[in-house]
Amino acid sequence: MHEGARRGDVKALWLNSPFFDWRLPDWRRIPLHLAAALGRFFPFINDPDYFNPAYTLSLLADWEFDARLKPAKGFPLYYGWLGAISDAHAKVQRGLAIACPVLSMHSDESRYRARTGGTSRAGRAASGPTCACSPSLARRTI
Repeated sequence: MHEGARRGDVKALWLNSPFFDWRLPDWRRIPLHLAAALGRFFPFINDPDYFNPAYTLSLLADWEFDARLKPAKGFPLYYGWLGAISDAHAKVQRGLAIACPVLSMHSDESRYRARTGGTSRAGRAASGPTCACSPSLARRTI
């Protein structure tokens, strides 16, 4: 969006629940950042026991999905991926020079937040559905 030869071609940006921050309590961030640092040197190291099968199986109570496409133990969590995402988060938090209007939408409630009490450093949950956008984009989309 803010880099590249074709950045001027983008007239508006619509973000649906963007992933701009690890939504974890501070004590859970330490091992995540250690794994991310290790992943910068050894990107294919992974933790095969990271995902708790009980979580995926509990989803079956509320959702219907093909468990072959979403296995109970998940897919490998590569530490290189954690490093790349952490680097991208840092870049976003330093600020981006995006010249077009931006509409950012997110839910007002999170099952994860309610369960763990975790909060995002980027902000707290709103009390109702939230939309942050520029007035010019709002006029064109309403």
